[in-house]
Amino acid sequence: MREKRNNNVYLLHILEAVQKIEVYLSNHTQEDFNKESWDQDAVSRNLEIIGEAANNLDTLFRDEHSEVPWRKIINLRNIIVHDYADIDLEIVWNIITEYLPHVKTEILKLHEEVHSQCV
Repeated sequence: MREKRNNNVYLLHILEAVQKIEVYLSNHTQEDFNKESWDQDAVSRNLEIIGEAANNLDTLFRDEHSEVPWRKIINLRNIIVHDYADIDLEIVWNIITEYLPHVKTEILKLHEEVHSQCV
């Protein structure tokens, strides 16, 4: 069994990946994103990181913070990794523009909470 997980480290990994996605897409429209495989690959990789970090959070921690859709985040990672050939760019765009900002806000709150408990 794994030693106690450092939830704050995983929260930071999520935040860093979200910020990278924001930078990649800061000057792109959905049309640009659909045409540019580099951006698609970069976004996909960072969505994988977000899902993997979420999966590595302590289960009790995730249960205590159900305001974050952990299962959906982890499932998205699994789809990207295992069903990569069937990824719908429209759905990915919707996720990163409509849902990711909310996730970021919630993760920032959790990070501040966890960080203040460690200090």
